[in-house]
Amino acid sequence: MYAWVADYSLGYAIVFIILLNEISVSIADGHLEGDSVIYLHFSSMIYLSTRYSRMQENNKTELERLEKEKHDDFVNMLKGLIVNQAGYAEKMANVWETVAEETSAYIRKS
Repeated sequence: MYAWVADYSLGYAIVFIILLNEISVSIADGHLEGDSVIYLHFSSMIYLSTRYSRMQENNKTELERLEKEKHDDFVNMLKGLIVNQAGYAEKMANVWETVAEETSAYIRKS
């Protein structure tokens, strides 16, 4: 009997697979009997269920964290864009002010 546990740490999964494999060998050799086998299978199912629940919760919190980071990055990008555009608008206003002053000087001379 092999079981696979998809988790961030592969070490736990490998240890659990080895443990289940050793239990299966003991069952085949006749070292474990009826109730012991049922208990081991039941406890392994409980273990897998709790690990799966923890993995789901970890994934949920990780997705929430990533969504918050994405939102914060987007807001910071928009702030940067606004500051950048305001800077360019100010530069353009200064250029047009200079052009207006120069052209008004030409009009006064003529």
